[in-house]
Amino acid sequence: SPQFAPTYAALVAVINTKLPECGELLLVRAILAFRRGYKTRDRNVVSSTLALLGHLFNQGMAHELLSLQILTVLLDGDPTEDSVDVAVGYMCVVGKALMEVSPTGVHAVMERFRGLLHEGSVGRRAQYRIEALLKIKKQGFRDYPTIPDEEHLDLVERDDQITFEIGLDDEGLKKEEGLDVFKYDPEFDEREEEWGRIRAEILGEDSSDDESGSGSGSENGASSESEDE
Repeated sequence: SPQFAPTYAALVAVINTKLPECGELLLVRAILAFRRGYKTRDRNVVSSTLALLGHLFNQGMAHELLSLQILTVLLDGDPTEDSVDVAVGYMCVVGKALMEVSPTGVHAVMERFRGLLHEGSVGRRAQYRIEALLKIKKQGFRDYPTIPDEEHLDLVERDDQITFEIGLDDEGLKKEEGLDVFKYDPEFDEREEEWGRIRAEILGEDSSDDESGSGSGSENGASSESEDE
């Protein structure tokens, strides 16, 4: 659901600092889903996918070029009202962050929106949405922060984040569906121990605390047994 995209992106951003393979795979799958949804004109798929891609960009995982490519595709040629509506929504999500890293790109996109408005080539609903976006842009996307609920969702320092320079039209992107199928791992125990260390690092857990906690539990158990005797 698009409403949970900021939370999901924040979680993935944390995981990405320790397991960038997972972050890259999610980004690739989201791009492929957008391609498929756009090709079949499935607005629900396009909207939900762009909500995630937008917040992955805001979290620093996706390069700004990807957002500019998406907006270009949505507004290219004679866009439909749905395409314009989706582009406006996406611009509201990424606009503030995009202005910081690519003001020239934002200017080009906004000029395209103005051109569509002046040409009158889109319907009334799309024109209204563009007019609303122009006002939002004029206010510097004040009501559309880069990271909603920044206190709880801004969890990764920018210098620690890994950004993937993957473009919308990159060839050779693979969904890696084989990773969704369980396969027997002869080194399961060793990998579980490795994952335990990574998980503790992601969650900020202290393994020494866990060990001391389990140790104290053993001592308490031993003392209880001695009392019973």
